[in-house]
Amino acid sequence: MKVVFLITLLFSFYCSANTTIRFGVGHDHEKMVVNYPFYAACWQLFNTELKKLGYQVAAHPMPWARAQQRVASGQLDGLFLAANFHGRDEWAELTNAVGKDQFGIFNNVTHVPNAPIGSVRLLSNDTQVTFVPPDSQLQLATAQNGLKLLANRKLSGFIMSRSYGEYMLQNELKSLSPHIKFNEQFSETYTAHVAVSKKRKNGDKIIEVLNLAIENAKTSGRYMKLMTQFNVAKYQLITQ
Repeated sequence: MKVVFLITLLFSFYCSANTTIRFGVGHDHEKMVVNYPFYAACWQLFNTELKKLGYQVAAHPMPWARAQQRVASGQLDGLFLAANFHGRDEWAELTNAVGKDQFGIFNNVTHVPNAPIGSVRLLSNDTQVTFVPPDSQLQLATAQNGLKLLANRKLSGFIMSRSYGEYMLQNELKSLSPHIKFNEQFSETYTAHVAVSKKRKNGDKIIEVLNLAIENAKTSGRYMKLMTQFNVAKYQLITQ
């Protein structure tokens, strides 16, 4: 009887492990699924659509730089969400796009001379924007650190996603918002995906399942319904 119970338990664990897709996410994931419209809509999309396909999603929050490393090494299934930065295709396969965003520089409202431009630390060959050389950027572990340094005039600018920066300045870093603005003159648009490491076992299957979830959401109309429900900005939508 004990042997039968043990076999049943092990089988249940095996099935659960193989139907759970584990995403590496930023340390502030729990806040973003509540207050960051685009992020929250995409998270809901994958949870809903993957459940229909017999899968579930698990979030593994940690500093973004570490999340990238964990996914790139094949320890986690995917990086949520990941822009199609130059160089990212060297280590990852990207799902179909679930949206897009503008990437550029947030500046202090008062000019800060002789200070570096900061950015979140990426993997070695990933490049956020093409108009600021990567080797001239001061790389930091989190965007929160970067925006705080910018507000305190320790940086002349900070490179990041426009929507993520605006989300933080409207929520947890609201006290800094009078000092910081997005520079609309210089930005580049990138699409948003889940990145799956080329080292990940069964990575092709993971990509296939995630793409099916995205396609089902779009063809059924649930994609646009979710984006509208979460008040996602029009410039972030995939309309084709």
